[in-house]
Amino acid sequence: MKKFLNKYKGGIIVVVLLLLFVLLSVLTEAGSKKNPKDEINLDKLTEEGTAWVEETESDEYVVTVLAQTTCSHCINYKPVITALQETYGFKLYWFEVDQLYSEGREEDYKAVTEYYGLKEYNGTPHTYITKSGELVVEQGGAVTDSEQLKEFLVANKVIAE
Repeated sequence: MKKFLNKYKGGIIVVVLLLLFVLLSVLTEAGSKKNPKDEINLDKLTEEGTAWVEETESDEYVVTVLAQTTCSHCINYKPVITALQETYGFKLYWFEVDQLYSEGREEDYKAVTEYYGLKEYNGTPHTYITKSGELVVEQGGAVTDSEQLKEFLVANKVIAE
């Protein structure tokens, strides 16, 4: 056994060091993943922002739309989703993101765009569904066909058929 250890001592040291390096890398990476919710100062949210957080953390499905006042797709999308909301009574939040900044609601903007770690948000309109504090699905673009939008909402359990 002594001969074996003496013969392969250098190799054993290298293997042990590599294993320690890999273990340390994994532990460091796991510890460095930040929860986007921790980055939002909930005390600085407006009443609407606070209500949105509370609703999206509830066990109900909540639909949130990020839009802009000057976006023609958003303008065409709003009456379609609003009509479905009025018919089926689901929770809907419509945020004009360009107005949030002009009204001094930067923390609300940060909340609705970062709270759920949106991966595909790169334009408006952007619709996402949450339930129990988790992102269910997100979708970019406007669906102006009422039946298609209804199918999307049914598929994601926001409304029952």
